[in-house]
Amino acid sequence: MKTYLVALSVLSLGTLWLSAANAKPIETHRGAFAVVELFTSEGCSSCPPADRVLQRLHRDHGAEGERVFVLSFHVDYWNRLGWEDPFSRAEYSQRQRAYAHGFNQRSVYTPQMIVNGRSEFVGSREDQARREVERVLRPDQTAEVGVGLAATAPEDDQPLQVDWRLDRLPGDVVLNVAVVEDGLNIDVPRGENHGQTLRHDGVVRGFQTITPTAKYGSLSIPLPQDLDPAASAVVAFVQDEKTKRIIGAHRISLTTP
Repeated sequence: MKTYLVALSVLSLGTLWLSAANAKPIETHRGAFAVVELFTSEGCSSCPPADRVLQRLHRDHGAEGERVFVLSFHVDYWNRLGWEDPFSRAEYSQRQRAYAHGFNQRSVYTPQMIVNGRSEFVGSREDQARREVERVLRPDQTAEVGVGLAATAPEDDQPLQVDWRLDRLPGDVVLNVAVVEDGLNIDVPRGENHGQTLRHDGVVRGFQTITPTAKYGSLSIPLPQDLDPAASAVVAFVQDEKTKRIIGAHRISLTTP
């Protein structure tokens, strides 16, 4: 894929680039951010309070225009207890196990919340979650890598095409790209949460991890047929493979023109 530099002055937020794939400017962003990952399950009775914490973080910081990007990864190891979480995937459980290795933990648990790949805690502890988010959003904090994105909702059940750009390319990093959906409600008839209607924001509906070999590129993400583009977004974040620290991130609406 060819990408062309647009002849514009350098802006405070980053550099504008033009994606040849969709003729959209891609601006890289280096502002302070919080990537909040929640490992959760509809089969876990302790998880609904953490789901609500994630919703409130998403709502409160979004209303303030802050760069807080929430991702709800539904793990699959609770599915054996009477209810198969429709949003669960084995690779999300594996992602959590990789974090457990990075944090020197012997096992995984739900609900677990992780902020910027640096701190982990029980996801229902709202005071701690807000402290960790506020700590990484301090005015003196900036991203180590600027990230830019461009994507539009596909038609006819085609995979989502995402163009991405980094303003620098450190070694030993991966680029994670997630499609997340808000406002999902599920009636649970069985398992530990039987009889409840569970509500979720930031549910990861598609996820790809690549090792970038250039500062720009594109990738395809298959989407579920029931995904609502108007309630969805793309989140991309750069992560150190060894330390698991997230060093740059950005989010765009899936329906951004």
